[in-house]
Amino acid sequence: MLRSNLDRGKQTIVVNTHHHWEHIWGNWGFRDCDIVAQEGLPKLAREKWDLTLETNRKYVRGEVALVLPTILVAGSISFEDDGIPLFSSKGHSDDSLSVFCRDGGFLIAGENIGDSDEAMVPSLASCVEDYRKTLDTYAGLAPRTILSGHNRAVDRRYLDKIKAALAKAEHSSPDAGGLDRKERLF
Repeated sequence: MLRSNLDRGKQTIVVNTHHHWEHIWGNWGFRDCDIVAQEGLPKLAREKWDLTLETNRKYVRGEVALVLPTILVAGSISFEDDGIPLFSSKGHSDDSLSVFCRDGGFLIAGENIGDSDEAMVPSLASCVEDYRKTLDTYAGLAPRTILSGHNRAVDRRYLDKIKAALAKAEHSSPDAGGLDRKERLF
């Protein structure tokens, strides 16, 4: 169904926001297209493929096979004709990649936005300081809408709420001086 609705005049490019199974299993259906990901994704995907396939086998519908990205991004890449930059955005995963659509004013943040309003700060594989830099980058883009992998669409004010929740968690840390800025918090 998705393929029948794609713009036939444009090349189909798939973006993997990070290596987790629910974000890369769909690559199989687009194996003949370019797939873009942050440069760290292939290694992490290979390392975790067998375990995540076995653990999540109940979600398999049809054939699932590891299909790795064809375009790897070290820092950022931009599809200027379409006004769409993709950039490394450490936080939930060290291989996170975000997409900003200038024309639409929307940001695809993968799982760098938590799963719910109660858990707006996601689990972090990257250090807190890297995640804070990602949030600052997001804020600098001034998106109208932010889309995440598991939460509802939010507006840019949500970034301030995440920063406040992050600061609160840091200050409530058991060590009296707060967390080391390089420590992993969640």
